[in-house]
Amino acid sequence: MITMPTNLIESRMAVEQVEAAGIAFVWIDNIPTTDDDVTAQAVIDSIDYVALLKAEKISELKSEGLSRLQAIYPAIDSFDMLEIVSEIILSILPAARDLTVDMTSLSTVYQAGLSARIAINALSTLTEVDTYDVVNSPSWP
Repeated sequence: MITMPTNLIESRMAVEQVEAAGIAFVWIDNIPTTDDDVTAQAVIDSIDYVALLKAEKISELKSEGLSRLQAIYPAIDSFDMLEIVSEIILSILPAARDLTVDMTSLSTVYQAGLSARIAINALSTLTEVDTYDVVNSPSWP
C-alpha cells in the first residue's frame, strides 16, 4: 500500500507523476493501489511539489500572455517566441528608429510576463504558488 499526500494539489500531482512513470494507478475502496507500490511510492516521495506547481503556473502565465500578444499580432503562436524577438529588438534598438506602437505593446506585454515568471519562481510554498493569479497579479499593460 502506498502513502498519498493529504493535500489535494499534492495528491493530484502524485497521481499524475505515478501515471507518467507508466504505473497503473487505481483507487479500490478509497485506498490508492498500483501495480507496483514500491516504485510508485518512490516516485511520490521524490516529487518536488512546489517546483511542479510553479511549472504549471508558468504554463498558465504563458497562455495568458500569449492571448494578450495575439490581440496585437495574431500570428504570434508562442509566448517564448517573443523572447527571441525581444532580444533582436534590444540588439538593434540603438541604431534603429523608434519602435512602432504595436512593437512597444508587444515588448511591454513580454516584460510583464517575464516579471511575473520571476515572481512565480520566487514563491516558496504551495499555497503561494497556487493562489498566484496569472490574470490579475502581473502588471499586464
